[in-house]
Amino acid sequence: MPIENLSERSYRMQNTLIRPRRVQFFYNSKGGVGKSHSGSYLTQWYRDRGLPFKAFDADATSATFSSFRALNVNRIPLMDRQDINPRMFDILTNAFVDPAEDCNFIVDTGASAFVAINRYALQMDLPGLIHEAGKKMVANMMMVAGNTMIETIANLKAMVRQMPPEVDIVVWVNPHFGRVEDERGRPFEEMDVYQEFHDRIAGVVQLPDWTFTDPKTFGEDVQKMMTLGLTFEEVKSSPEFGVIEKSRLGRVQQATYEQLDAAFD
Repeated sequence: MPIENLSERSYRMQNTLIRPRRVQFFYNSKGGVGKSHSGSYLTQWYRDRGLPFKAFDADATSATFSSFRALNVNRIPLMDRQDINPRMFDILTNAFVDPAEDCNFIVDTGASAFVAINRYALQMDLPGLIHEAGKKMVANMMMVAGNTMIETIANLKAMVRQMPPEVDIVVWVNPHFGRVEDERGRPFEEMDVYQEFHDRIAGVVQLPDWTFTDPKTFGEDVQKMMTLGLTFEEVKSSPEFGVIEKSRLGRVQQATYEQLDAAFD
């Protein structure tokens, strides 16, 4: 049955019975690849599907994720003068493992915190702590086109090799800089890195490529929505967008949610 035909209550019950709560991290060592963008989509998906969540912005230098006020994103002050204070990660960990926190978590780590939070996760056995708390840790990795693809592939390989099997790895294919394909024109799921690690990749989210193929219409609409820090629902009643712009963003929302239903349901 299509997800749209399920009542909010039955959808919530179905997910509670079948799926554990998830702790969703967005990782990447490169800025500007769409972590905050994707994190905002995932957070909206949780909210609009009637699933409990808490969102955290752990980007040490930018506050893009927490600019979405309707999502009530909590900003974690990582910086202690010029350095990242790793003890601030304890705030997150304590929330993850607290039995009273019966919800999903979404965390945008930011490029500047990539090394620090990855080191913390390995030192403290964060995946093990989350698993013992009855929740599922998810490492969301971005994949983009162009010169940055090399770095995003390297990040994916490092995460696969470092994280234990109980961590789900989900790849977000973001066509903002162009179609994500290798030098032979193969899409991500035919590329060597996917073929090598497909058994560790729990899901692939293909973001709509209209922002690349139609930059003056879909692309500008999405960029405007992100710049204003608005959710899809806020756009529907915003005077900043006309009927056609709202229609295009509604199509982006539907296509994205279908991908998230497949990846996380």
